[in-house]
Amino acid sequence: MKTNKLLKLTVATILLCMGTNTYAQVTVGSNKAPETFSALELISNQKAGLRMAQMTTAKRNEMTTNFVGTAEEELAKGLIIYNTTTNCMEFWSGSKWISTCDGEPFTIPATEGEGTFTGKVCFDLAQGNDATGYCAPLASRTAKKADFGLITEQDPATQTGTTPYTGNATPYSGVQVYTFTPPAAVSNVRFGYVDPSGKVVAGMEPKADYSGNNISTACKVAVTYKPTLNDDLKGRTTIYALKTDLYVVYNDAADGTGTDKYLKLDITLSDCACCGAMAIPFTFAGNKKQLQWQAFMCYNLGADQKLDPFTWKSDGDDVDYDIKGYLYQWGRQSDGHEKRASPQTTTLATNTQATMPAEVVGKFITTSGAPQDWFNDGTWSGSLGEGMQNDRWGDGTLSDRWGDGTRNAEVTKGKNDPCPPGWEVPAPHQWCSIFRGGTLSGAPGLATANKWTWTGTTDTTEGGYKIGENLYLPAAGGYSYVGGITPSGVGARGHYWSSMVSQIDAQFVAFASAAIYPTSSLSGRAAGYSVRCILE
Repeated sequence: MKTNKLLKLTVATILLCMGTNTYAQVTVGSNKAPETFSALELISNQKAGLRMAQMTTAKRNEMTTNFVGTAEEELAKGLIIYNTTTNCMEFWSGSKWISTCDGEPFTIPATEGEGTFTGKVCFDLAQGNDATGYCAPLASRTAKKADFGLITEQDPATQTGTTPYTGNATPYSGVQVYTFTPPAAVSNVRFGYVDPSGKVVAGMEPKADYSGNNISTACKVAVTYKPTLNDDLKGRTTIYALKTDLYVVYNDAADGTGTDKYLKLDITLSDCACCGAMAIPFTFAGNKKQLQWQAFMCYNLGADQKLDPFTWKSDGDDVDYDIKGYLYQWGRQSDGHEKRASPQTTTLATNTQATMPAEVVGKFITTSGAPQDWFNDGTWSGSLGEGMQNDRWGDGTLSDRWGDGTRNAEVTKGKNDPCPPGWEVPAPHQWCSIFRGGTLSGAPGLATANKWTWTGTTDTTEGGYKIGENLYLPAAGGYSYVGGITPSGVGARGHYWSSMVSQIDAQFVAFASAAIYPTSSLSGRAAGYSVRCILE
C-alpha cells in the first residue's frame, strides 16, 4: 500500500540521515530544505497528520516513576504524549506533566466560594522520628503511612474502610483524588495548586471535562505527588513539614456569567504522625463548611512519647508509661510545678516567672481566695474590674505569661508558654473549630467538624475523646486552685487550657462523656490542667 511504502521510505530516510550526520536537519514529505531553526520538519500531504504516543494517565505515571529521581528526569524535558484518559496533549517540563488543555495560566480569584473541597490532607512517611520529635512511635504509625512511589489511585470519597481507604495494609499512595461538591449549579470548574518548595506535586488530572455550564454534581481531580517525596520527607517533623495548597476555582453562575470563586485545601507532608483534626474556619466571614487541617501535638505535655498517642495507658505512678501528662497552672513556664507529684505551697509568686520568692520555685502554688491566681505583686485590691488583674500579665506587659493579652482567634505566643519551639497553647477559638465552630458547646453527637468518640471503658474510667481519626485527648483530670493530695476526675473529665483570659480567670476546654464545653469554662489561674500544644 502507498501508506506503508511512504512510511518505510520516511523511516529509512530519517535513519540514513541520522547515520551520516548526527546533527543533520531533515524534512519529511517534501524536497524543501528545512528551516534553519528546525531539526525535523514534517510537511503534510493534507491527508495525514502526526500521531503522538498514546498513554493512559496510569501508564504515564508508571513511566514517570521510572525516571523521576534519576538523571533521566532532566533529560526527559520536552517528552510529549497524548493522554487518552483526559484526551489532551501533555509534555514533561522537567518536574511535572503540563497539559495543553489547561488553557490560560491558573489564577486564584479574590473571593472565597461555597461548597466543599475534600480529600486526604496530611501524609506521614512513617520511616523515621521513632518516638522522637513529638512524632509518636513508628509501630503506631505504619498502618497510616504513605508511599509516594505507589501509583494506585485512591479516592476517599468513594472508598470506605479503615486505613487506608481499602481497609487493608496497603499504604496511602502517591495518587490521591480530591472532590469538589458545588453549592448549586456552577460553571467552568478548574483545579490548580501552589507548591512553594516545588517538591510536592507532580501533576493534576481532572477526572472529566468540567469547563462547561450547569455543573451541579461532584467534580474530581487526581493529584499525583512526586515519588521523590519518599526521600525528601525523611526525618521531617511536623514543624518542618512540606506544604502545598490545592485549589478549585469555579464561576458561581450556571451559565458562566457570575463571579469566579475559589476553595482551598492545605496539604501537609512529613515523616511524623498526622496528629490533628479538621477545623471549621473561625473567622466571621468565609465558608464555614470548608474544613482545614489543624495540626496538634500528639501528646499532652509530660506524657510518655513512647506510647501509642491514640490509646489510654497508665500504670498509676504518673511518671513513665503514662498518657495523661502534666498539670500546668495557667501562665506558668515549665519549672517542675506541673508534675503531678510536685510539692505544694500557699506562698504566692511575686513575679510572673514564679522565681520569687525562692519558696515557690518548682512548686504548685495553691490559694483559697480571690483572685485565685498563683501570682500577686501586692497591688491587688479586690476589684474585678481593676486593670492589673483584668487581663493582667504583670510587669507592665501583655506577654509575660501565655498568649498576648488579647481575645483574638489567633494570638502571639507568650513568654511563659511551655510548648516547645514551633508550638503554642491553643486559643479558645481553635478548640471550638474542631468541635462545632463558633462558641457552641453540647453533646458529642452534635459535633460537626469531626466525630467525637468517647473511648472510656465506662463514663468515668480510662476515658478520653478520639476526635476524627488522628487526635486523642485523654480525660487526664486536674487540680483546683486549692490544690489537693491527688488530681480529681482522672479518667472521667478532661480540662485543657487555652491561651486566653477572662477578667481574673482563664479559659479552658472541659469535657466528660456526656458533653464538651470548648469556651464556656473558666477557672482561677492557679488551677492545674492539661496542655495540648497546637502548631504555631
